[in-house]
Amino acid sequence: MKDGKITDFRRFWLDPGEMSDSEKEVIPAAAALIKFMSENAGEDKIYVQDISLVFWLDSSAFNAESPVTDTAFPAWKITYNDGKVRYVTAWEQ
Repeated sequence: MKDGKITDFRRFWLDPGEMSDSEKEVIPAAAALIKFMSENAGEDKIYVQDISLVFWLDSSAFNAESPVTDTAFPAWKITYNDGKVRYVTAWEQ
């Protein structure tokens, strides 16, 4: 946004490929929050605004201009300190 107008817009279209029959248990939100807090123990106070279960594909790991095949993983999306976002894998590997 610049001067109240949209100046840039990106979107990613995902086509589901194969689905696995294997099931993995998702960790509870409280466990994800504990993991997140332990990774950020040295920071100042952290105020969590939201925690949501999402399917996450790390878009920084590939070139969005070329077609790719990748796997979206279940993750807890933690929004904290006025809009900062961190993703915590939602299952133990």
